[in-house]
Amino acid sequence: MKRFIFSLLLMSVFGSMNAQHYKFAPDPGLRLDSAAIAHAVLVNDTLFLFYNLKLFTGYSSSAVAISTQSSDWLTLDTSVSYHDYEHYFIRYLMADGLTYRRYFPDSTGRSLSSKSLTSGKTFSADTGVRYTLQPEDSVFGVNTFFTDPVGRTHMLYNTTDQSRTQCRHVISPPGDNGMNFSFANQNPFGDYGRANPQAFVDPNAIRNPDGSSTVFLMSQHGVIQSVSRRTGHIHSFTTTNYVQFKKDSLGNDTTLIDYDDFDAESVASYGGAMVHSLNDPKCVILPDGRYRIYSTALLRTGTDTTRWGIVSYTRPGPYVTGTHPELKEFSEQNSVFVTNRRVFIENRSGAKSAVVFDLSGKEVKSQMDLTSGLNSYPLDVPAGCYIVLLDSGESGRYKILVN
Repeated sequence: MKRFIFSLLLMSVFGSMNAQHYKFAPDPGLRLDSAAIAHAVLVNDTLFLFYNLKLFTGYSSSAVAISTQSSDWLTLDTSVSYHDYEHYFIRYLMADGLTYRRYFPDSTGRSLSSKSLTSGKTFSADTGVRYTLQPEDSVFGVNTFFTDPVGRTHMLYNTTDQSRTQCRHVISPPGDNGMNFSFANQNPFGDYGRANPQAFVDPNAIRNPDGSSTVFLMSQHGVIQSVSRRTGHIHSFTTTNYVQFKKDSLGNDTTLIDYDDFDAESVASYGGAMVHSLNDPKCVILPDGRYRIYSTALLRTGTDTTRWGIVSYTRPGPYVTGTHPELKEFSEQNSVFVTNRRVFIENRSGAKSAVVFDLSGKEVKSQMDLTSGLNSYPLDVPAGCYIVLLDSGESGRYKILVN
């Protein structure tokens, strides 16, 4: 509650609009009880939330639940079969706009292998090694991938160095399509050498409508399974040059949300449990532009009974460019971005309409009327590269990738 009040004060000082587009607020109720999140993805406006039934002794099984717009992607149907949708599980679209890849350690545990999918639902093994861990790295842990406008593929992964969990940044060059990664930075988030609870870990990256990328991470500042204290903070870092990551903030507040935002007044909506930690953030951009994070929480009932559950929290307004000074150059330009089979058009030029063509010049999406600000339309086309023309090209021509 104290942090919530402090956030309200920050909003009054720095402007309610900026705060609205920075801070996340808890969604009521548990998404899933006695479960831990593995992945969340929106496909054709349907949310697929992959999870593990998790006990303190380990994972018992993997499963998937689905949700739709009718419940604001908050009520989950757990009756569906994991095997019907497992091709959506932790896959990454490469820079060619056609290839999906999965990455995982090989039998040595030191090198990274991959499987690829270009059509259908079956992944095939790729030959060779994608990346070999650094000598000081012990394991290939939680990881995330994203591409940039020049065609590079970026990987961020957890590892353990001298008993400290850290993130590493490696890059695949343009044209390589995520096949060969080279080491880039052992300290992308400026926390190298910190004790485990204070490090930024479990990265999850997304592309923003303005073309920048944001990485969401957790920081515990305490013992994750402690029942004597509450802990767990979610932070984010944004990059515009895809090499340097800047910590997002609102004034001096760098926390998007933490355990204290799930205060005693919310206990009733979590089955009588208190949220003691926030872990493993998985962010999706909803069709209306809102950002939502689904994550695992440690729940405590009474004095010493704990269990895992999945909660969610949402940024009330859509993403707004200009959060970072280095994005100023974009502030008077249109931006076009695609995610989850929707095209987002940030219209700042006064354009009245937009049309989408494939690379052969065939019109695949007829005239879309535009208003000033953020516009969003479904884009039901095969994966690949497309061209968006605003006002018949007079206001801009934009290349997009559809996954």
